[in-house]
Amino acid sequence: FLSLVIGRFTPGIVRLFIRRFSPEQVSHLYENIIAPLSGAFQFAGTMLLVSLSMVWLNEDFRSLSAFLNPFVDLALISSIAWLASRVFGRIFRIYGVELLKKMGREVDEMLLVFETITNVVIGFIAVLAFAQSQSFNLIGLFASLGIGGLAIAFAAQKILEQLLSTIVIYLDRPFIPGEYIRLSDGQLGRVESIGLRSTKIR
Repeated sequence: FLSLVIGRFTPGIVRLFIRRFSPEQVSHLYENIIAPLSGAFQFAGTMLLVSLSMVWLNEDFRSLSAFLNPFVDLALISSIAWLASRVFGRIFRIYGVELLKKMGREVDEMLLVFETITNVVIGFIAVLAFAQSQSFNLIGLFASLGIGGLAIAFAAQKILEQLLSTIVIYLDRPFIPGEYIRLSDGQLGRVESIGLRSTKIR
């Protein structure tokens, strides 16, 4: 019960921590990133406190604790992963846009690529953390992920090839929208747009 009550004040605790241990110019991070995500911070803080309070159940109610632990761990790891995904999304949208504009890059598509890669990494870490908390066989999990990944790679080979080509085009920048390029068959075309799966040339 106390976890549910105190968890509602998680954004305020984070704000207090930022203002106490960071200089004044960093305190605008709270207004830009933490304040819009106060609900996610409240839920993650509540789940963290509930997970910590499960220690008292372990001492007196072992069977109830063994039943509830997987659900609490799943909720905690999911809430932290969701919070991390939203925080990185806000950082990309606020600070990444300015950085990409200074570099003269396409903002929308590049942000989508970075957000997708970040979310995949966060999801992978969350799965590993949950498996570790439940003492799953990580070697078997890695083996099944490897086999499943191989099957997905063969099934979606063309899509993965197009996605990786797009990342290479964004990083290498051999051309940008608006430029004229000559294709391998000799045709001259104007680059209309560079998407995640295709580049449109008129």
